[in-house]
Amino acid sequence: MLQGIATPRRRVLGDYTRGQPGPLLVVTGGVHGNEPGGVEALEAVSAELERRAPPLRGRFLGLAGNLEGLASGRRYVDEDLNRVWTPERLAQARNGKAPSSRETQEQREILGAVEEALTRDWESVTLLDLHSTSGAGPPFAILADRPTNRRLVEALAVPAVFGLHRNVRGTLIDWFEEMGHASVVLEGGQNGAPETRTRHEAAIWTALCALGMLELGAAPDCAEQRELLAASTSHLPAVIDVCLRWGIEPGERFRMEPGFANLQHVHRGQLLARTGRSGEVPIRAPFDGLLLMPLYQEQGSEGFFLGLVPRAWRPF
Repeated sequence: MLQGIATPRRRVLGDYTRGQPGPLLVVTGGVHGNEPGGVEALEAVSAELERRAPPLRGRFLGLAGNLEGLASGRRYVDEDLNRVWTPERLAQARNGKAPSSRETQEQREILGAVEEALTRDWESVTLLDLHSTSGAGPPFAILADRPTNRRLVEALAVPAVFGLHRNVRGTLIDWFEEMGHASVVLEGGQNGAPETRTRHEAAIWTALCALGMLELGAAPDCAEQRELLAASTSHLPAVIDVCLRWGIEPGERFRMEPGFANLQHVHRGQLLARTGRSGEVPIRAPFDGLLLMPLYQEQGSEGFFLGLVPRAWRPF
């Protein structure tokens, strides 16, 4: 477990506007409490915006996710905050009938902040949800296959992972998708790693520039920020399609074999993990593919994902 993040307990980490029409960019960090890089990046970018006071089209809103989890270094306290954004749970959160949990309160506060921001008529609305993983590896994006999402990921210059969100219900990006807005998850690297925060900062600046909210020269050089992300992914395929999710059942003793990283090539028959009541059952790769999100932490309901590079795909 990571040590709790040394940050003020506040939901809004940044709220910057110059009162001009334009897009709304909502950036969330720490939706999982053991992933502090996004929160630290939001604090740094927000402080720099306040210091420079550049002209901005639209509004930039940075929100912290699971405050209780961040304080204790846990992914979640009672339930996964990134699995409660289903239509049913949202309705319950609004009418006060949601299950009693710490994450229900976190959800209500995030819901209120986002819905207040949506009361204005923006040119466009985009969610960038900053995450990290328990395994090492380069940055990559998770998205639904929509033109607006693709354009943002192209600007971020990281691999686009399709299909993963279809296997995981109730995520924050699902909610934004249901509302018809662009939404992308950026997995910046390993939990707590310094380069993860740096990548998250680069992603925020790149998104602000790509959406036309900041003029060139009004912020840290956009080309340099994009290159920082591209430098660690230039050897990787542009698109990956997730084909397999290994879900972990309650009581299952899942244990990932050591040494795996995100976007690592694995081969059919290769030992990936062990499971069973005492961890005696081997789990082997059913096909050659790319490994995503190997689980090296106590909390979590997915052991890993496997993806393939599509033989044919539409370029961005």
